[in-house]
Order: sequence, then C-alpha cells, then structure tokens
Amino acid sequence: MSSAAVPVVVGGIIAGSDAASIWLDRGLEGLLRRRGVPAPRVVMGLAYGGLSLAVAALDSRDPQEPAQPAEPTSPPSAR
Repeated sequence: MSSAAVPVVVGGIIAGSDAASIWLDRGLEGLLRRRGVPAPRVVMGLAYGGLSLAVAALDSRDPQEPAQPAEPTSPPSAR
C-alpha cells in the first residue's frame, strides 16, 4: 500500500464510524420517543454515564493474583 493510500483508508474508516454512530444515535432516540420517553436525550446521557461509571469501576479493581506457574510433570532432561 502506498503512503498516500494510508490517510485515505484511515479517513474512510473514521467517516464510516462517524456515520454509523449518528445513525445509531438517531435510531435509539427514535425508539425512545416511540416508547413515550419524555426526554430521550437525557435518558441516553444518563445511560451512557452509568455505563461509563461501571466500566471505570471494573477497570479500577485490583488485579487478581497472577497465576502460579505449573509444576513440571517430569524432571528436566540432562542433555
């Protein structure tokens, strides 16, 4: 791939993900409006905030003890 193609490909990926994000956002807002939610943007913001808080809480937990290496099943060979 030529060096000129890389920015074009990356730009296409970014533009596509932006378009998908807008499409999903409008779809979710429309779904909430059809369900009769009076302030769908506020509900979406609260849900996103709760999700972000949950991910941050899970991420900040102490890591578990590293697994102990398994004992060898046979003695090492004396080559």
